[in-house]
This record gives sequence, C-alpha cells and structure tokens, in this order.
Amino acid sequence: MANSNLVSLSLFISLLAVASAKVFFEERFEDGWENRWVKSEWKKDENMAGEWNYTSGKWNGDANDKDATYTILIDNVEKQTGSLYSDWDLLPPKKIKDPEAKKPEDWDDKEYISDPEDKKPDGYDDIPKEIPDTEAKKPEDWDDEEDGEWTAPTIANPEYKGPWKAKKIKNPNYQGKWKAPLIDNPDFKDDPEIYVFPKLKYVGIELWQVKSGTLFDNVLITDEPEYAKQLAEQTWGKQKDESKDDPAADSDAEDEGDDAKDAGEESDSEDKKEDDVHDEL
Repeated sequence: MANSNLVSLSLFISLLAVASAKVFFEERFEDGWENRWVKSEWKKDENMAGEWNYTSGKWNGDANDKDATYTILIDNVEKQTGSLYSDWDLLPPKKIKDPEAKKPEDWDDKEYISDPEDKKPDGYDDIPKEIPDTEAKKPEDWDDEEDGEWTAPTIANPEYKGPWKAKKIKNPNYQGKWKAPLIDNPDFKDDPEIYVFPKLKYVGIELWQVKSGTLFDNVLITDEPEYAKQLAEQTWGKQKDESKDDPAADSDAEDEGDDAKDAGEESDSEDKKEDDVHDEL
C-alpha cells in the first residue's frame, strides 16, 4: 500500500431507532490499534491473504434513518439512499406465487398468429430451390464418352423464398402472458426492528481486491448522525486537503512510478501473487 500521509476515512451507516444517542464502537486507528484487532489466518495457506498496513483512506458515510431506510455519504455528501426492506432480501417476501394455481387450458398466450386471410400464391411450390447456371460453359476438354453427358451446375434460385408461411398478425384474443396470482406468504413475519443489532460487539472487515492497495481508516458505529459527521470533519475533513498539498506525497508517488518503469513487467507468477488477494480482520 502507498506510503502517503494519513487521510482519514469514516465509513458510517446508521440504522436509527428512537433512542438516546450512543456510541457502540469507535476506532481511530491510533497507537496500539493492532492490539485491538485479531488478524484472520483464513486463505493464508493458499497465498491469497493480503497484508494489513497502517496507511490512509478516503471513505466516510452517514445515514438518517427512522423507517429502516439508510443513507450512504461519501466525503460527507449523500451518494445513495434506500430501504432495507426493498433493497435487500433480509425478510421473506410478503407475497408469493400461488403454488396451487394452474394456467387455464383455454388461456390464449400467443401474441401473434398466422393471418387466416393470407393465401399461398398459385405455383409457389413449383419454384425450384436451385436452377442451372446459365453462364456456365461446357469445358473444352470435356469428353462425353469418357466423362458422360455434361450438365450445367446449379446455383441458388433468387426467386425461391423458402417454404411458404402465412404472415403474422396481432392475435385479437391474446390474453397476455399468464402469471400465477399472488397470495400471502405464510412464512413472512414482519420485523419492525430489522435494523437493530442488540448484541453488536465487534467489527469485521472482509476485503476482496484485484490489486492490493485499498485504503481505509477510522471506523465508527453510532446511532447519532451528527456525531458521525463531526468525527468525519475532525479526521478526514482536516487532513484531506493537507495530503493534496503535501509535496512529499507527490514525490513518493513519482518515485513509485519511476520504480515501476525501472522494474519493467513482472512475471506471470509474480503478478498472480498480487492479484486476487484477500484481506480479513
């Protein structure tokens, strides 16, 4: 991961209940942060586990949810909002197709039918698929006694249109595609507190990336949006501009670019080690 100055990231998704504000978890990745996390050994034996390093990031989020809705903020600007009920299958559907329903035998679901008024032209079936090539000439060295009687080769007949088919018209009796009626799902049970996690004690990060280098910092779980915004400004907000103006960061980036040019292309096996790494805490 790049060695740029610390740029704070605050990722926050708030699922609100009507209650007093509480901070359930806060991590600013300050001194001693390694001792507060347990590094997973999963995928290590397969050489697919990446390395975790102390560096920077640029994500933050926020939500203002009173009806199981969510809001995601990036750089303290709203980027996405939605509903936990409709955007994810957290609960069984309220309605399901009636498994006992059957399509009626007389249900007409053919949108188009053959035109009963369309008639096959007289002599249509007499049109041959191939005709003799009128431009073909008998070879000069052709010997009828040895080669047999010469016949012109055949070519595709431009007049032949294939087997006759009546043209299609809209079916006046078309009833649409049959769909089973919906009934109440006996397995559905509403959960008005779908956003509540009463035993929330830990934070896990599982990160799949094609190339190593994903950056993040500062983790906060709270039911107070204003505090989340305040933390974002205290961390990421103060340092986002400093990293842009830091000449050392630009110098590091240039050095890395020069090193990449000098190194040239790595072997396929070395590239594979870097590809598809999997990080998990």
